[in-house]
Amino acid sequence: MLRQHTENYRKAIEDKQPVKQLKKLKAEMFPMLMPAARFKDGREMEHLVSYTCLCQCDIDNIPSDIMEEAKRRVRELPFVVMYHVRMSGHGLHVYYFYQIPKCGLTTQVYQQAFIQGNERIANAIPADYDPAVGKANHGSSFCHDPEAWFNPDAVPLKVDMTLNAQKRSKKDHIANSSAVTEQMWPAAWTVEKVFAFAQDCVNKSSTGEFAHGNRNNYLVRLP
Repeated sequence: MLRQHTENYRKAIEDKQPVKQLKKLKAEMFPMLMPAARFKDGREMEHLVSYTCLCQCDIDNIPSDIMEEAKRRVRELPFVVMYHVRMSGHGLHVYYFYQIPKCGLTTQVYQQAFIQGNERIANAIPADYDPAVGKANHGSSFCHDPEAWFNPDAVPLKVDMTLNAQKRSKKDHIANSSAVTEQMWPAAWTVEKVFAFAQDCVNKSSTGEFAHGNRNNYLVRLP
């Protein structure tokens, strides 16, 4: 039954049904959970009882020709416990565990766990994630995906509270829509500055953009 509901929902998207109608279909036909926290007597933040050490990452509009590579890269992240294709059929919904730091599990810890985990997942693909999913009471609907992946041996993400990572602005994208050539560089982008930036990326290769799984993120200067 879930398979048929999923097919019907995606057909409704293709038919450009109103957003209100799509929300109604999702609410009526698909199971939902709130993975980030436990609630009692309601699903507003005031009803939050405790956090679960689980976060979600929602990435939409992954091109079909790189979907399998995107899945492979996500599977290489040790803290990811599960993923399935999004309701739209054009993205991934990812779930991951995080470790409680010595300061204890607070709202600030959860926020850092969300940002740091989502940044690592999205940079691995690379693609943009939905920051709205960071709300602890944000629901996650399950759809049919015969290739959904589950990792029972996931190792929780270590949250670094010294980073104080900030939310991205709406204009701050992870994935570039097009290549930036040297002719397009601002005047302040000297060759020396760009080289220094590239060298810094390489120096951080164990965790940064040049880490294994991010091989397509590169900077090159042609003669």
